[in-house]
Formats: sequence, C-alpha cells, structure tokens
Amino acid sequence: MKKINLSSAKTLGIIGFIILLLLPFFFKRYMSAFIVSLAYYVLVLLALNDISSKLDKKEIFSNFLTACLVSVIGGLVAIIIAIVGGISFLAFSLRGLAGFLSTSVILYLLLIYAIVVYSAYFVKKTFKDLGEVLNNSYFKTGSDLYFIGAILLIVVIGFLLMYVGEIFFLIGFLTMQDEIEIEEHTPQELV
Repeated sequence: MKKINLSSAKTLGIIGFIILLLLPFFFKRYMSAFIVSLAYYVLVLLALNDISSKLDKKEIFSNFLTACLVSVIGGLVAIIIAIVGGISFLAFSLRGLAGFLSTSVILYLLLIYAIVVYSAYFVKKTFKDLGEVLNNSYFKTGSDLYFIGAILLIVVIGFLLMYVGEIFFLIGFLTMQDEIEIEEHTPQELV
C-alpha cells in the first residue's frame, strides 16, 4: 500500500468553495465578482489537478476543466450576444420590432440555460467520480443536487439546489482525508 498526501488539495478545495459560496455577496460589483469567480476556478482546478494526478484519475480534472471552459466561453458568447442585441434594439427600436425582440430574449435565455446545464453536467461527472475515488458521499450528493438545480433553474428553486450542492462540495473537501492509501501496481500486475 502506498500513502498519498492530499492535504494541499484539500486546503485549495476548501478555500475555493468558500470563495464560491461568498460570490453572491459580490454581484453588485461586477469586476469583484469576476475576480472572485476566477479565484474559485483557479483554486479548485489546482486542487482537482493535484488529486487526479496523484490518483491517476485524469478524468476528474479534465471534466472540471471542461465545465470551466464551457462556463467562461459560454458567458463571453452570452455577453457578446447581449451587446449586439442591445445595439440592434437601439438601432431598430423605432421600427416596431417588439415581437422580434421578445423572441430574441427568449432564445437568449434558452442559450444561457443550455450553457449552464451543459457545464453542470461536467461538474456532476467530476464530483461523482471524486466521491467514488475518495469514498466521500458528500461529493456524490452535491453533484446530484448541483445538476438537478441546474435543470430546475427555470424555477427559482434551481438556484437554491445549486447553492446547496456547492455547500456539499465544501463539506466534501472539509471531510476529505489528508492521506489515503492506494494499492501499488507492479509492472507484472499491469500485464
């Protein structure tokens, strides 16, 4: 048996999720919210990279990286569409495009919804795998709550479920063991 130290990953994950849970308090200041969410992404990515490389489970890191990229790129696309839509509305508002505008807003909201659900799917895969590898039920429960919350974003309760899922992720990191033992594989066993 080989001992693996996960204390630095645990600390990074705890700090990252504390930052994420404090994010709603920064929404009034957009630049602060951006910096806080960037810090969350970096810290949790570092924690998951450490865990996945030490346990040789690369999919844990790659799934969360995919979720981050989908969120960031999707957010940028949504901002660009909002700016272009706003300019178009101002340019053509005198021509009676109210029907076109309402259809555009609905499509825009559906695009954002799809981005959030798609990203949440990869978050779910990440923490479901992490929970199985570390035998931590908080990660598994949090992943289900987070994904169901993303699907239910159309209803207000979705935000609450996602937030509770994030709390479960934090508890998962808090209860994670600092050291775990894994079996070493000799070259003969791999054949």
